[in-house]
Amino acid sequence: MREFYRRHRGLHRWLLAVVSLLAVYFALRPVPGLMNWLSRHVIMPWERAVASVCYLFRTSIAEVLYIVLLSVAIFYVANVLRRMVTQPHRGRTLYRFFLTVVCSGLSIYAGFCLLWGVNYYADSFQQQSGIYARSCTVEELEAVTADFAHQLAQAADNVQRDENGCFAVSRQEIFAAATSVYAPSYEEFPCLRMKDHTPKAISCSTVLSAMDFTGFYFPFTGEANLNVDCPASFLPSTIVHEMAHQRGIASEQECNFIAIAVSLASGDPVYRYSGLLMGYVHLGNALYRADPDRWQVIRDTLPDTVVAARSTTPSSKATARAVASRATAPWWICSWRTTGKSGCGKRSCKFPKSARTGSVRWTGPVSIPALPEFFSTETKNTLRLTRGDDKKDTGVRSRKARRGLMTRPHKTNRGTHGVPLLVLFIRQ
Repeated sequence: MREFYRRHRGLHRWLLAVVSLLAVYFALRPVPGLMNWLSRHVIMPWERAVASVCYLFRTSIAEVLYIVLLSVAIFYVANVLRRMVTQPHRGRTLYRFFLTVVCSGLSIYAGFCLLWGVNYYADSFQQQSGIYARSCTVEELEAVTADFAHQLAQAADNVQRDENGCFAVSRQEIFAAATSVYAPSYEEFPCLRMKDHTPKAISCSTVLSAMDFTGFYFPFTGEANLNVDCPASFLPSTIVHEMAHQRGIASEQECNFIAIAVSLASGDPVYRYSGLLMGYVHLGNALYRADPDRWQVIRDTLPDTVVAARSTTPSSKATARAVASRATAPWWICSWRTTGKSGCGKRSCKFPKSARTGSVRWTGPVSIPALPEFFSTETKNTLRLTRGDDKKDTGVRSRKARRGLMTRPHKTNRGTHGVPLLVLFIRQ
């Protein structure tokens, strides 16, 4: 046994070090204040320092690292296969391969826990801002949806459109304006203050489209990365969402709220329109599931220019299929099939296999925690928007997640959710 340990001494020490580090992390993360101190005074300053170097390059360093990691993995596997065929001691070779894969995976996971996982146990945006979630009635949801639709219709005339009435603002202009959108919100939300950099456009956006991702935050480099093939009308609010992760906000629901609140307060008509559009997507989905007739009344008030936002022509086939499904289904009501139980009652939502046909049927009490009114300087006591899915994630946002939809039930600290939980934020 001692000889066996010595033969693979380096790998065994590597494994022991990583396991010890993870054990310390899991043991200390419940300690009050410790994760908050690490996040605010160590982790986030480190990530911002690394990001300031990475942003000297136009190419996404995160994308480069993914490509390098994939290339190294392919080369390493090929080399192991060659050694298995041409050299003796195949058992030793296979053991070293297995241990190397385990150690590499645990090392990446440990890095993720230290650079991102600590933010889940630090002060949340709700705690920092004094805004907390509460539920409301369907009537309140209807009123807020109508208000959002009215604001959206007004904002639709303030953005550039093509001859077909579709959103036609260039992606270059959207990225260029990203560094100034947070500034007007600093007075309202001082916890969001930091120096911003222009987010990175992913060159391999086709891959992200195939994975159904619109963007992701990469904690190892501190970069906000965006899928440039996603519909341009949603790109501004997606950018603001990913930049919220750069501020140490780990919760997906809180970043959704920040994306809308900051976009509407930015003063930029393009970002404001995208924020209203994103908000109305959440509102329309929630109201349609609660009461399709009320949703239809509000939907009929929208001008054709707003409806044209769903007809954006993407450059990737995968994104085109996603946009086509939204265009043929009731407005942005995505297809999903699940049942679940949450704090607002038992519910069952059934869709046909195709998103293009069929109707929705609800059973059980309908008590939908709803969505808020838009954020503006005129309404300081306004209701605030978020999605109630508190599932931890890596900052990666899919189109389903962006619309507040979950594809399967999952357990959180609030119980088991098989349907989207949409909540209100109100200042205390």
